[in-house]
Amino acid sequence: MSTNTVNDDFIFGLGVFNDSICVGGQSFFEYSSSSHKFLKLTPPSSQIWSFFALNKDTLLLGRDSGIEMFQWSEKKLLPLNIGNNGHSHPVVVYRFIHGSDGNIWAAAQNGVYVLNTKGAIIDYYGNTKEADHQLPFSAVYDIHEDSTGIFWFCTGGQGLFRWNKNKNEFRQFTFAEGLPASVTYRIEKDNSGNLWISTDYGLTFLNPHNFSMINYDMSDGLSQNEFNRESSFKAADGRLYFGSINGVNAFYPHDFIEDTTYLNVPLQIISFNKFSNSKNKLLDLTTELTTNPTINLNPDDRFFNLQFMLLDYKNGKKRYAYKIDGIDKDWNNINENSIRISGLPYGEFTLHIKGRTAAGAWSRNELVIPILVYTPYYRKAWFIISCILLLIAIIYFIIYYRTRRLEIEKTRLEKVVSERTFDLKLSLDKQQGLLKEKDTLLKEIHHRVKNNLQVISNLLEMQNVGIDDARAKSVIKESQNRVRSIALIHQKLYQNEDISAIDLNDFSNELFSQVMGLFRKPGLTINKNFTIGKLLIDIDTAVPLGLILNELFTNTFKYAFAGDSGLISLGFDELGEGNYRLTYKDNGKGLPLGFDIYKAKSVGLWLIVSLSRQLGGEAYYEFENGSKFTITFKDTAARKNID
Repeated sequence: MSTNTVNDDFIFGLGVFNDSICVGGQSFFEYSSSSHKFLKLTPPSSQIWSFFALNKDTLLLGRDSGIEMFQWSEKKLLPLNIGNNGHSHPVVVYRFIHGSDGNIWAAAQNGVYVLNTKGAIIDYYGNTKEADHQLPFSAVYDIHEDSTGIFWFCTGGQGLFRWNKNKNEFRQFTFAEGLPASVTYRIEKDNSGNLWISTDYGLTFLNPHNFSMINYDMSDGLSQNEFNRESSFKAADGRLYFGSINGVNAFYPHDFIEDTTYLNVPLQIISFNKFSNSKNKLLDLTTELTTNPTINLNPDDRFFNLQFMLLDYKNGKKRYAYKIDGIDKDWNNINENSIRISGLPYGEFTLHIKGRTAAGAWSRNELVIPILVYTPYYRKAWFIISCILLLIAIIYFIIYYRTRRLEIEKTRLEKVVSERTFDLKLSLDKQQGLLKEKDTLLKEIHHRVKNNLQVISNLLEMQNVGIDDARAKSVIKESQNRVRSIALIHQKLYQNEDISAIDLNDFSNELFSQVMGLFRKPGLTINKNFTIGKLLIDIDTAVPLGLILNELFTNTFKYAFAGDSGLISLGFDELGEGNYRLTYKDNGKGLPLGFDIYKAKSVGLWLIVSLSRQLGGEAYYEFENGSKFTITFKDTAARKNID
């Protein structure tokens, strides 16, 4: 060994091992009390920042280039076992601590390393892809584990972090939570369990239970606001030492009696006003708000201003933060004692405001003010539904008026045809001509009815474009589809040679395609199995029957299938003497268990039940690997016989 003075190196690390003072610079020195000289134990290498006694003969050295082991008895360096996972070497190791798990935790510039009692790295926490576990921060200046197993980390620019290792939950403390700076250096725990943290701008007291903070700076007697990274120490008598860039600050924490009054500083509303568009002026409502602490905003109110003040008379800058539940996820930090809010959506919200005292702590007192933004009448459901019902009533009366006109016209035409038939009995050719004219006229009537119904469907489509309410849009869309199903019947009548009846098989398939085009969900494949045959139905029976089929198809497409495919089966049976039976099935999820369609409140099921009775029959529902509807009905001739 050679003797030398330590002044040749920058000194960062300082510790005691085996009753010897250890000094860390570019080299490792031992101070000799007999010769009062420093003995150099290792040749120059990277800077030593920290020491840790692994056992009675082994000392860990935290360096710029990683961790080294020094065997004291042999006065030589030993290689460090970086573990079986091939961990990367630590960079700038600032501190070692004993963990409650029996391992050694090392804070480094590139994360946190865990070593076992033999000095081998067994785990690595960081924010790089090489890390075994991810951290939400990078440079770790210090690490501390409290008595409850909670870890605290000082970081180089991201504030202070609290880590619940069992739940892997992190909580960050920054300027918004009361820290005076984002760079935190060292953590020392006092005898009462409180934490003292040196930062880039002052010293912070932190209660780890309620997270209250008190900040101290040069105005409170510190030698300098900026501290050094690894410079702190707790003496056996509880005295704390923190090294700044201008000397060492030493104090007994128990000399600082916590002044809780700063946490209860009142936060007072100073003024409140809002701009009313209807009155076109700014209204002063301060008295109303202090009497009834609720902010009520009408749809025409453009904005409101709220001014408040934290009644802390200590010299220093006060800061504030606010958030609106339902709008903001985090607190909005502001330097002024007023806010201006505009553009809130309709609904109920809660405004929270808190203040930070000149001492740097958030006051326990908060302003909590409910906000109610009234919805305009034209956006309310009752108004939209009323408009829809009014529109349906108008459409109904238009259809009724046109239908009556057509019936009158039909009666007149039938009278004319009857008179002409009587006059032209002598001429068979003339009689056949009149019959053809009658058929043409009736086809024209059905064609006009179909066109009028199409106009009504287009009106509903236009009305649906301007409506935002999802429920209203659904009602209009279903009403539009019902009108289209009736129009399809009239189309089939004027396209057929026989205008007195329609082919039920052809009509059912075309109605299925029409409903599928409106309601089929993307990615959903619907198969069908129709067994109808050649079955002709008169128009007075076809219209309500078509509406029943439309409701069955619509309900299936909208609600039955949750997967990517489905099957619909449809069949008609003639029971004789004008009686028929319709059987409709799908393999969807079906209606709820015990559901009674005669007590259903939906328009669709109500139509199925009502129209079945109108046709002289009944509707039945059962679950059979999906929904199954059985509907009996009679044609017009059979119904007249009952009457």
